[in-house]
Amino acid sequence: MNNWKIKITSSLPQLINKLQNITEEKVMLTGEKWVTEMANSTYQQCIENLTNQGRNEPPPLSAATLKIYSIDGNPDGSGIRDHISIEINQIKSGWRAIVGITKGKPTMIAKVQNHGCVIAVSDKMRKFLAIKGIFLRPETSFIRIPGRFFWEKAITHAQQISKQKTKEMIDDLLN
Repeated sequence: MNNWKIKITSSLPQLINKLQNITEEKVMLTGEKWVTEMANSTYQQCIENLTNQGRNEPPPLSAATLKIYSIDGNPDGSGIRDHISIEINQIKSGWRAIVGITKGKPTMIAKVQNHGCVIAVSDKMRKFLAIKGIFLRPETSFIRIPGRFFWEKAITHAQQISKQKTKEMIDDLLN
């Protein structure tokens, strides 16, 4: 009869030693790096989403929007994009990053771009559109602007990469 032996060794003592050598300062620096990378990734994804919205991704731009663009030029998302900021702060237990638009008219534009809205048609709006060569039917009382969801797409993207980044940074802490 063959005598099979299996030798099992545990690396638990080595893991405990590594964990004891991780200083609070090292953890805080790693946390700051992780938060910064996630904030930058979210910011970059917002910029990309704003650049592509309605062009390479649904919903497509409306005929009225395309007509206005043909007259005034095709905007590049800068009405929102140039106002997105990243703020990183140390808090009691670690780090916090805020990616967003903090004030002014761009916050309203960003909300409409992201979530969409229904706008009541005013006489002023009818005149503006008529100047651009867009004539609304008299019975048109509302215009629906579809949401482009650029924030949600950026957050989803950050969540997808954060798991891998977290694993990499924990590995770095342990090695």
